[in-house]
Formats: sequence, structure tokens, C-alpha cells
Amino acid sequence: MWLLTAGELLEKGSKLDSENEKAA
Repeated sequence: MWLLTAGELLEKGSKLDSENEKAA
């Protein structure tokens, strides 16, 4: 089992948001 730190979750989330904006 693996865990993510709050910073990693925020970084991944921001990257997903950026990709969604590019795809839109």
C-alpha cells in the first residue's frame, strides 16, 4: 500500500487541471 503526501496530491491535481484545460 502506498501513500501520497498533500504536496504530491496537489501537484498531480494541478497537472490534471492543466491537461484538462489544454484538451478543452
